[in-house]
Amino acid sequence: MAKYKCPKCSETRLLSKQTIIVRDNKIVTKQAFCESCEVYMDNIDKPGGFGKAMMRGGKALSSRMGNAQPSGRIGDEKINIHE
Repeated sequence: MAKYKCPKCSETRLLSKQTIIVRDNKIVTKQAFCESCEVYMDNIDKPGGFGKAMMRGGKALSSRMGNAQPSGRIGDEKINIHE
């Protein structure tokens, strides 16, 4: 949900769907149009970072894998991966 505010009349609107369009060489949100003032509203949301999708709890991946390093082995035979 995004929050928009009209710069002229201070009307606010909470939008769940935003369609980005270009009008008069400016990028605006189609649904954030103030009919009474005939201008596009400004987004007043504060950026929240990457959110919880980028957060990871618990141990790091290397510690869960026992600090395993690639050995260059397939089965029992040794393979030189630096050739």
